Amino acid sequence: MTLLSVEDLTVSTRHDKPLVSRVSFSVDRRQRTGLIGESGSGKTLIALSIMGLLPDSLKAEGEVLLDGEPLLNRPDRELTVLRGNAMSMIFQEPMSAMNPLMRVGRQLGEPLSIHRGLSRSDADARA
Repeated sequence: MTLLSVEDLTVSTRHDKPLVSRVSFSVDRRQRTGLIGESGSGKTLIALSIMGLLPDSLKAEGEVLLDGEPLLNRPDRELTVLRGNAMSMIFQEPMSAMNPLMRVGRQLGEPLSIHRGLSRSDADARA
């Protein structure tokens, strides 16, 4: 079953200058998918669109479904509930995305403790 479906995603400026044009892909449960491209090709804009984290100066159009539920133009308070629980993102800059003083497993388990109420040991084991 498809977990994430992205169809004809276009990210543009508020003045309709396209930055990402008509991207489509899907990710099934337990599947891992990587976005590969040169610097500036739009990988981060795609991810920010999915997460509902685009700056106000940009807009996303198309269809993004998580478990069949639309994400684009969803109220921020609803997306906040999903972020860290149903979806999450590790930003690409390693020195700001990950804490070098904390083990990776602990960092990956932290959202499980916060959003799902798992104990530290259960979150660490799951991570």
